[in-house]
Amino acid sequence: FVTKISGDQTYTDCKAFKHNNRIYLAYATYANAKTGYYRICDITEKTEDSFYNPIFEVQVEIKGAPGNDTMDADLFTINGKLHASFLMTGTGVEVYCLEK
Repeated sequence: FVTKISGDQTYTDCKAFKHNNRIYLAYATYANAKTGYYRICDITEKTEDSFYNPIFEVQVEIKGAPGNDTMDADLFTINGKLHASFLMTGTGVEVYCLEK
């Protein structure tokens, strides 16, 4: 399936990852020069609705000019628990444990 999400400025380097029979997609996006978002969607069911309703979303403040708009998102497991790391120009690297 193919979908387009409108309204956000830039997307890059999405990461899809299968964990516990679910498929997750992580990505970072700039909303404007001062605000960005880290998002994760559960795309197991392959519906467009899954993109519009992320299961994880963190708003981040962009410090300094974004310049080259570099972003990265990755999903991985540590000790069997799902983790996500995000990087965005002007924010640094952030790592989240997504399971208790």
